[in-house]
Order: sequence, then C-alpha cells, then structure tokens
Amino acid sequence: MNNGVSLYIHIPYCKSKCGYCDFCSSPETSTAEAYVKELKKRLISRSSFVKTNVPTVYFGGGTPTVIGAEALCGLLQVIKDRYDLDKDCEITVEANPGTVNEKELSLLRVAGFNRISAGLQTANETELIMLGRTSHMVSDGERLVSDARDAGFENINLDLMYGIPGQTTGSFEESVAFVASLHPEHISSYALKLEEGTPLYEKRGALDLPDDDTVADMYLLLNRRLKEYGYVRYEISNFSKPGYESRHNLRYWQGGDYLGFGVSAASLYRRERYLQSSDMNAFLSGEAPDVVETLDDDGVRLEYIMLHLRLAYGVQKREFADRFGLDFDLIYKNKIRKYVSGGFAVNTDGSFYLTEKGLLVSNSIIADFIY
Repeated sequence: MNNGVSLYIHIPYCKSKCGYCDFCSSPETSTAEAYVKELKKRLISRSSFVKTNVPTVYFGGGTPTVIGAEALCGLLQVIKDRYDLDKDCEITVEANPGTVNEKELSLLRVAGFNRISAGLQTANETELIMLGRTSHMVSDGERLVSDARDAGFENINLDLMYGIPGQTTGSFEESVAFVASLHPEHISSYALKLEEGTPLYEKRGALDLPDDDTVADMYLLLNRRLKEYGYVRYEISNFSKPGYESRHNLRYWQGGDYLGFGVSAASLYRRERYLQSSDMNAFLSGEAPDVVETLDDDGVRLEYIMLHLRLAYGVQKREFADRFGLDFDLIYKNKIRKYVSGGFAVNTDGSFYLTEKGLLVSNSIIADFIY
C-alpha cells in the first residue's frame, strides 16, 4: 500500500432528494455558507497533524456542485495551501446533471479539479422519475459530459444503476450502451438497494422490482457489454479504461489512510476509525468526530480480506504474508477448496480471487472469510 493520506470532503447539499437516497444530504442550503466556513477551519486545523503526502482528494455528497464552483474552488485552495498534494494528485468532484454549466466547470478545472463523477443512473426517462430524480433529464447528462470535455476534463466517471422498479434487461442494456457512447474513462454501476427510511422503501410493496435472477442477469450483461466497449472491471462494481481506475476509491479498497471532513464523514487514520456526527448544528458548533473503532492486527487482516475480495485481482498472497506473517493458503485452505471446487473462485500460486459466478454471491463469500 502506498504511503500518504487521502482526503474526503462531504458536501451534504443536493438539488432534490432522490427516492432511494439514505446519504446525509438535503436540498436545504441555508447553512451552506457557514458549512463551507467550518470546513475550511477544520481543514486548516487538521493540516498541522498531517505530515505526509496526499495522493487523492474527493469532494462527495450530496451534490457538491450545488454550492457553486466558487465555494468549491475556495475549499480546494485551502487544501492546496495547507497539504502536500502529489504532483499528479487525483482531485475528484461529484456532480449531477443540471447542477453545473460549462463556465463553472472551467473554473473547477483551472482551480485544479481533474476528475468529474456524475450520476446519470439510467438513460430511461421513466426510470429516472421512478428513482425520484426529477431535477434532470437524460439529455442533461449528455450535456454535462460535453461541457466537462469542453472545460478540459479528461477523466470522467458516470454512475449507472440497475434493479430499478420497472426496469428490464432490455432497457438496462440500452442505458449501458448510452453511457458507453459518451466515452467516459470510468463507469460505476450498482444495484438499487432499498434503504429503510427512504421513500422507495416505504412503498416497496407496490413497486415492480426486478427479481433476483433478473438483477443477476443485468450484472452479467453489464460485465459482458462493458468488456466489449473496452472497459476493464477492476472491482465488483467499477469499470475503467486502462489506467483510469479511481485512485481514491482504491485507497479505501487497499486499506490506505484517509481523512473525512464534514457531516457524517468517516476517517481511517493510523488504525483508528473516526465518524463525524450527521447533526449539522453539532458540526457547525465545532463538535469533533468520535473514535468509533481501533483496529487490532486481526481487524486489519479481516478488513484486508473483505476489501481485496472486491477487487478483480483479489488477495495477493505475498503481500498478505508480508503484512500479517501468515500463509493465506494454510489458514484458509478449507474455504479456498470449497469456493474453487464450486467455481466461485480461482486460486493460483500468487492470488485468490472471485470468478464472475462468485461475484454474484460475493457478500456471502466475504462474510464466510471474515466471520
């Protein structure tokens, strides 16, 4: 794992709340000015303790672009002034269609943002409405990509969702083709999950949800089509053109240190996990994040397995032995035999990784290894 610490900045504002979203976000922006001020204060304060390089910075949400390019550029300037950013630091900002124009994108690019992550989700207008994404149309997503290119962005991620109520494998295939036609460098695709407390969860009994077999077919179709379009799956839900993997998310999956700033933001720093309260008033009054877990050797090892089994290359045995002083083949021989014999995994001299069949039941396999 490379050294350094990555930074995550949470912007909890959005244009409208989607029906499936349980993230800490709200269309209420009256506190935005005070929030940005408090973020700057915390970024400055924390910088005196971070004596290492920063390989990636990620502005997530919510929809960060809702607060405007000027505010985002101001936050990034504080980071550039106070932290030792790598020369090739990956600096991502999330955006949704209809929340940013070419002029603002140009400001972001000049300020140093070099990666855009945009939530298109589907190329079907009916499915957008079903998700509660009523603030934009499919054409707005196409326009966002075009504007970002004109502004100088050469690294774009687009989000795609499957398992949407009323969605079929046919309509999903059309969405995959549409997203690929925009030629993003990276595509993230996740199955819809109905989270308790969201509007879609409350009316789940009335929804025409695809069954599990159909959702599995959609995932297999996704893998097949994106491979044909030149994308490589490097994590269960993430695909990229060669060399355009999300370096920030890889920090998480490879167990690197990261610091989160903002309401509900999580951090992992020197084996301690922190979590900031989602209470906006508490954050604005200066409440510090809580230490919620300190990882011991076993905790680090189990987290390594959990995260690396999500990656296409899986557990690297030499790295595992160097980090933990253990022989992966020896201590997990029974589990390895079980999943290899069932066609769910591949075991080589250097690595253990899940097959496409294994990815469909990855949660249960990972749980078997860590519990």
